[in-house]
Amino acid sequence: MDIQSIFTELGLPKNKGVVYLAALEIGSGSVYHIATKARLPRTTVHEILGQLASLGLVSFVVKGRTRIYTAEPPTKLKHIIQEKERLLESALPEINSH
Repeated sequence: MDIQSIFTELGLPKNKGVVYLAALEIGSGSVYHIATKARLPRTTVHEILGQLASLGLVSFVVKGRTRIYTAEPPTKLKHIIQEKERLLESALPEINSH
């Protein structure tokens, strides 16, 4: 199974996975640099980075007028899945009672 298929199974559709991988490879970079690496339009990458930031998979700092994005380590994906699993476990008794 290729990495993109794994990302899709984990809830990161194709472009989100591509942007996350590009950010991982670059380390830290602007939307322009990540978009260039991902070979996607800058506006698309800007939107996706916002979504990845809300998931906790990237963070950013503002330098002047530019946001510099940094990808969180891939282990963050594991932590997100574990948190969802804990949420489901805590909700199961209530779900089963209906």
